[in-house]
Amino acid sequence: MLLARRAVRRTATYVATLTLVASAAALVPSPAPAESATTTMTTAPAAPALPSGWTPRPADHPGTVTQRDLPIPMSDGTVLRGDLVLPADADGVAVPGRFPVVVTITAYNKAAQGATGLTGGGADYLVQRGYAQLTVDARGTGSSPGSWAAFSARENTDAGEVVAWATSAERPWSNGSAAMRGASYMGINQIFAAAQRPPGLKALFPQVPAADVYRDVVASGGQIDVGFIPLWMGLVTTTGVVPPAYGATDPAAALGTLFQHLTGAVTFTVPLMLAAVLGGDPAFDGPFYRERSPIEVVDDVDVPTFFVGGQHDLFQRGTPCSSRTSARGACRPR
Repeated sequence: MLLARRAVRRTATYVATLTLVASAAALVPSPAPAESATTTMTTAPAAPALPSGWTPRPADHPGTVTQRDLPIPMSDGTVLRGDLVLPADADGVAVPGRFPVVVTITAYNKAAQGATGLTGGGADYLVQRGYAQLTVDARGTGSSPGSWAAFSARENTDAGEVVAWATSAERPWSNGSAAMRGASYMGINQIFAAAQRPPGLKALFPQVPAADVYRDVVASGGQIDVGFIPLWMGLVTTTGVVPPAYGATDPAAALGTLFQHLTGAVTFTVPLMLAAVLGGDPAFDGPFYRERSPIEVVDDVDVPTFFVGGQHDLFQRGTPCSSRTSARGACRPR
């Protein structure tokens, strides 16, 4: 019975995402040139029945195809990497056309997320119904070069630029409209991306995002969280030192990216963690955390946003603070 309820909730989440994206972006069929890709064929599962008897519409396409580590240039010259999943025919060939794009930006290595479940669900459901899924490694993580600096001004600028890149007319698979989805870290950066109002962004679907990084992450309950912080930063660092998948075809770039990740662990992750735990400046609220708190920019978001909270989630407090204008006054630091 518990598994059945979870299946219903999972289906409802996918359907809500689909509905939100569909309300904002319509398909505009158009030929698209073939590109090299790794093919992943899937069979559309039978649509599960919900308690009301309603069922989601069947898949439009029998499979999906994945193009891995696409280069996504940022304004400062850094080139992030993203995996693109497109609808495919029965032979595993990408279906020609332009599709609305669902964007996810992660710090947990896109190559590892399928195995860990950190994405909150696979891409196939939406892609087989006429959407493209773009999953991008944040700067300094996964296959993207640079040094990781969680929710820094530069990383937040990247988020808006990724959406702008995905909706550009230069992308032969994009119809110019995008939505974002993802949980926790991947929900927080949606708010920062939307605050920049990139062209083509139509909707957000953040699951359990934080509002105030200091109170929701670092000092939840008023005390430095010595249990969660090392675990979380260790997860990002560990997945960041996995050699990039493009190492076989571009070993020099892959080696450079790996070196930058290791440097970032020494210059950002470890010093920040130690200083916070040992009572240094990062143990106290200030400009560092204000820059990284979605509550500071949420008023700039002007697209429909569907929040999902969790009663026992770390961000039980933060999600309502981000989603309700009436609550932000009480949540905002004085």
